[in-house]
Amino acid sequence: MANLFNAIGNHWLRHNNPRTLCPPGMPQAGKGPKRPLIMVPTLMRSGTHILIDLILNNFPAYQGKPLYVDLDLVLRHPQREEMLAKMREVGGFVVKTHCPQLIVKEGDVEVIQEIAAESIIISTKRDTDVVLESMVRFPELSRRFGDEATIVAGIERFYEFWQSREPTVFPFEQLLKNSEVPNIVAEIAAVIDCPVPSKVVTPPEKAAYLRVCAVKAMTRVLGHKSPIINTTIQFARK
Repeated sequence: MANLFNAIGNHWLRHNNPRTLCPPGMPQAGKGPKRPLIMVPTLMRSGTHILIDLILNNFPAYQGKPLYVDLDLVLRHPQREEMLAKMREVGGFVVKTHCPQLIVKEGDVEVIQEIAAESIIISTKRDTDVVLESMVRFPELSRRFGDEATIVAGIERFYEFWQSREPTVFPFEQLLKNSEVPNIVAEIAAVIDCPVPSKVVTPPEKAAYLRVCAVKAMTRVLGHKSPIINTTIQFARK
């Protein structure tokens, strides 16, 4: 069944559609006053979309059109200048990046630094050994990043780059404990100057697999209008 859902997700209900992701979607103004960007710099395989979805589900002011921005993809896009300008003009987007674990072109680091300087930075932290173990399970990541020493070097480079920017950081394991999530949401609310939601939306339980797939499908079809948001990419359990 997982293979069937992944086939649907890869061909008909793609995660990278204009309702959910920039690019391909162009940032559009939402309702309400302009808010600062939230930059989410994370290592691959360290809870990136768990954190993004926690923000989007509990703080509707940050449900963008499209839902969020992948800065690493924007920097490689032919319309990068227009997308960057609109994102900064509109504000109120969650902005994902794996830089500098994911190495970008010379000069793009300065662009990321500029955007970081005007953003609220919220991140995750996961033990290097666990990130490494998770990454090597994915052949496409191993091919992309090389051997284990190269992967570890990228992890160390990432932490060194972002440490000086003093992000608000949540341990990966804490994001998975529903008993801890209300405290995390309250801390995020204070950092981004938003009210604490009366009912906190927690990450989905792994056992509720069919429900998770249904929410992913709704997210991809409805974008910011989806009653619950799940931006994770794969349908299959990994």
